[in-house]
Amino acid sequence: MNRQKEQGFKIALDTSFLIRLLSKTNIHNQDANLFVKEFKNKKSIFYISTITLAEYLVKGKTEDLPLEYFRLDTFNHYQAEISANIFNKLRNNRGSITRRALKDDVKILAQAIEKEIDYILCADSDFETLIKQYDTDVKVINILNITSVLFFNKL
Repeated sequence: MNRQKEQGFKIALDTSFLIRLLSKTNIHNQDANLFVKEFKNKKSIFYISTITLAEYLVKGKTEDLPLEYFRLDTFNHYQAEISANIFNKLRNNRGSITRRALKDDVKILAQAIEKEIDYILCADSDFETLIKQYDTDVKVINILNITSVLFFNKL
């Protein structure tokens, strides 16, 4: 999973992270921006799922999104198959994962698996729980649990 640093990382942004990144009044805004800055310095590529985009647009506006910095990942039939596989594996053992997470986060995880994403940046515990229950190389960074300084010092 550790690519050479000159190649950068593939990073997917969850809605929870995107909200904190774009909301200047959010207490986690500064750290969200530091994560993006540090990953940019490592020549990383950022992806936003059309699922994340749809979730964001429930309360946000398209013109608030700096889409020029992100690659938009459209949900496709390969990702739908991966999503169904994840859901079927977790159906009887979803633990504390909420129905909303199963509905949306599983699809975002499927996209990350298909795109060989290194990290999903989020700001909620559903993704962490999901990753723990499904065997994948995709890693989750929950900015509510680790600061950018601690993370990049360990990288």
